[in-house]
Amino acid sequence: MSKTPLVLFIDLKSDTRIDLRAAAKAAIAWADLIEDVGGHFDPSSPPTVELVSSEPGSQKLKVIISSITDDPKATIRAAMLACS
Repeated sequence: MSKTPLVLFIDLKSDTRIDLRAAAKAAIAWADLIEDVGGHFDPSSPPTVELVSSEPGSQKLKVIISSITDDPKATIRAAMLACS
């Protein structure tokens, strides 16, 4: 099983904060998108998304995507381009 990092970046103006529920909803929607798109490429083993860290300032959520494919990040990128 291969793993690759991916970062969700929420750009905030200086000295502002994001509502926790809004950030959580964005993170859940993002994780759902990763899993749904990955599932189209390998329905028997969709990727999993795990939170690694969160950094202060403009919000960055660093996650690890686990997948059976050799390069899950490239697979997700290709799927998102295909969907758009």
